[in-house]
Amino acid sequence: ELVANRLHFLSRRADEPFIKINCAALPENLLESELFGFDRGAFTGALRSKPGKFEQAGKGTIFLDEIGEMSLPLQSKILQVLQDKVCTRLGGVKEVGVQCRILAATNRNLEEEIQKGFFRSDLYFRLNVVNIYVPALDKRKDDIPLLVEHFLQIYNKRYGRRRKISRKIIDELLSRSWPGNVRELENWVRRFVILGSGSAWQNIEAQSDAGTASRLSPRETSHLQEIDLLLAQNKPLPLRKMVKKIVAAEERAYLLQVLERVNYNKKKASRLLQVSYKTFLSKLKDCGIEKVSMKERHGF
Repeated sequence: ELVANRLHFLSRRADEPFIKINCAALPENLLESELFGFDRGAFTGALRSKPGKFEQAGKGTIFLDEIGEMSLPLQSKILQVLQDKVCTRLGGVKEVGVQCRILAATNRNLEEEIQKGFFRSDLYFRLNVVNIYVPALDKRKDDIPLLVEHFLQIYNKRYGRRRKISRKIIDELLSRSWPGNVRELENWVRRFVILGSGSAWQNIEAQSDAGTASRLSPRETSHLQEIDLLLAQNKPLPLRKMVKKIVAAEERAYLLQVLERVNYNKKKASRLLQVSYKTFLSKLKDCGIEKVSMKERHGF
């Protein structure tokens, strides 16, 4: 994902949308409607038309993460888009031009998947114009300090913090295995920024033991960690203060995510959130994100 992000924002398409979709996270029917969109009445509950990701991407980039998990029928439709440069919404007849660049990633060996009959060879060769191999994090541990600093900058800005990571903690991170690769490291840095080193480290210990924390969502885990930290310090757990802190951090992160999705067009973001432009600007000011720099936009 980091590679795809950089390829987009360092290219001539940087001012156009960058849209990521995780092919493994959605069931087939929902993934199809997300990619291609649908017309009103296409299925039960389709009360109004919705453009798909290919349309929303415009002349930007669409990143298909975990494409190796995509079903064969849907692979055929993606191949058709690549060949014809058009797509059709579900329930529709009008063809829509596709001008975006398509990037794809997988942790599977697609050549082996082809032999097993799980992946189309023609789609593989269509996608495999430029192949970038990214080794597992355990095989490139020299990258860990750079990645930590990168994520530290992003989440310090997102949550309005000034956290720093000591050399001792970096050494500890280097000694760890990272089965979840960069995403796992990113989540650890995010928890560190929100909660501090003690709680973030408690979580990584719990995960290494395959404990309860590894089965919880990142948000649930973070909340439990903060409770554990306060208890360990023999401090009270004021409900209103905890809720206010969590809501403020999540609200700031959500506003930044919305701005990112609309290419930092504040008027478009206010319409999307169904609030007046004046109210939206006031909310940005309250969250300390009145001015979003290019560096904060793209994380570099």
